[in-house]
Formats: sequence, C-alpha cells, structure tokens
Amino acid sequence: MLPGGPEPIGEIVDEWVRKTERETLGPTQRVGAAWRRIATKKQFPKTTRLAAFKRGTAVIEVTSPPLCAELAQFHRMDLLEELRSALNGDPMVKTLRFRLGAF
Repeated sequence: MLPGGPEPIGEIVDEWVRKTERETLGPTQRVGAAWRRIATKKQFPKTTRLAAFKRGTAVIEVTSPPLCAELAQFHRMDLLEELRSALNGDPMVKTLRFRLGAF
C-alpha cells in the first residue's frame, strides 16, 4: 500500500497517457491530444479541433459561430490555463485563437 493511500485509477491512467505522449508525439500532436481531452471533458469534442500550433499559439477551429464567439470572449483564459495544465508546460502554449472552420 502506498503512503497516503491508493491513487485513483483515473490519475494513474492520465499520467501514463501524458508520459507516453511526451515520448512519442511532436509538439503539435501533444497540444492536439491535450485539446481533445479538454474538449471531451467540456462536452464539445465534435465541434472543435486544433487547426495549428505555431510559435506558442494554438489555433482552435470551431464549427459553430455562436460557440466560437462564446469560447473566444468568455472562456479563452480558462481554456488556456487548462491546456497549459494538461501539458505540464511542455510545449508552452502562450495564446489561444478561435476561428470558424468546417470539418
């Protein structure tokens, strides 16, 4: 038994996934995987996706104009912090941009 008690299985799996991503994926793929986890948790996985990651800017395509406006105006900073947290600072995401896209 571990000091302090057992770890929840979700935390163990999340840490394993992050470690595997760091070892096998490039920066853009790691940001995309982290974004998919966040979008799934927030209930918009089919309406958003990472379009690009360049020079610290993650560009998120959104299929719905109202959702795009809402994310950009009201949720940008919270989502940026969640993305940074999900990546443990690697690679460093400095800004989030949202744009309309069809996919």
